[in-house]
Amino acid sequence: MRTKRPGRGAVEDLIVVAVPAACKSMVGSIEALCAAVASRAASGAAGREAIDYAVSEVMVAELTGAVERTRTRSCSALWRSTRRESRSTARPSRGSEYGNGRYRSLAGTVEVRRALYRPLGEGNAPTVDAISLRAGAIGDGWLPQTAGAMAFELQKAPSREGEQSGKQTRRLPYSRASFERVPHELGALCASSPGQHRGRHREQPRDPG
Repeated sequence: MRTKRPGRGAVEDLIVVAVPAACKSMVGSIEALCAAVASRAASGAAGREAIDYAVSEVMVAELTGAVERTRTRSCSALWRSTRRESRSTARPSRGSEYGNGRYRSLAGTVEVRRALYRPLGEGNAPTVDAISLRAGAIGDGWLPQTAGAMAFELQKAPSREGEQSGKQTRRLPYSRASFERVPHELGALCASSPGQHRGRHREQPRDPG
């Protein structure tokens, strides 16, 4: 890899960017974004004809979304691996100890391997997803800003419009049914604790992780 500082207008040389080890899962999506932008820039510089810039905008939006999703996956892995309390009060649940949890971000759904927990000695107790608890997720893995943004869209226009807006903007790429359901779940939580919803929408039980 050539590391000398490229001159003005250079498109072939490479530079080195320091990425913290905690963000290593993001490297591939960042490289893909940079490579695609460089490729489009090079092809645009090679001719004088008009450029279909809308195609570039869609491409960048999709690749930027991929960066966001790997960022969410990276953070979720850190939340999962943190050990702050003793395992003496909780354990992985039987039958579904480990699997992939789905978490909905502004840029789309992210799957993260996670464990479910329940209190020791309470075999019929509901299981607890520590990642959802620590992130303040609403319902089945809807991250706080995602749920809030969907509620904002729903108060402006019907759920059908929210779904179409997501397709156009590459943000909140969720179904009409989700735009109907998630804001109401968020509203119910806000109504149960008025004035207390600031992302962390409820009093958090002890984190088993």
